[in-house]
Amino acid sequence: MHSRAENEFRLLHYPATPVSELATGTATRIAEHTDFGTITMLFQDSTGGLQVEDHSQIGSFRDVESSAPTDIILNIGDSLQRLTNDTFKAACHRVTYPPNVKDNGVDIIPERYSIAYFAKPNRNASIRPLKEFITEANPCRYENITAWEWNNLRIAKLY
Repeated sequence: MHSRAENEFRLLHYPATPVSELATGTATRIAEHTDFGTITMLFQDSTGGLQVEDHSQIGSFRDVESSAPTDIILNIGDSLQRLTNDTFKAACHRVTYPPNVKDNGVDIIPERYSIAYFAKPNRNASIRPLKEFITEANPCRYENITAWEWNNLRIAKLY
């Protein structure tokens, strides 16, 4: 299902921002979302800001901290959730603002860097649940759809 390497690799930079520009409190760096693919590997600096939703308290987000720049954070994506018929749940996450720092007396939200590698199924691969995850007690929860169709549906909802 992943033989065509239709993955994505992103280098992300969030510039430093004066706190005064965020006075309304409505801004965020990346709104809450799940990733479309199978697995996301995330490498981040130690600035902070990444949060993941607590599955036991929907709507409550917890900080994800890296103890070293070599840490890899693995997120389960929508495709793996579908393939496992909800046995594994996609990680809802967001990027907020880390604690302020002072720069020449001005409160600044520091810049942040991260690298994301999105492992994605082949575009023509079906992401209907695998038969091993369908039982009488756990019936199939998803219709048959290709990874490309799923990707396009998700993008259409964003825009």
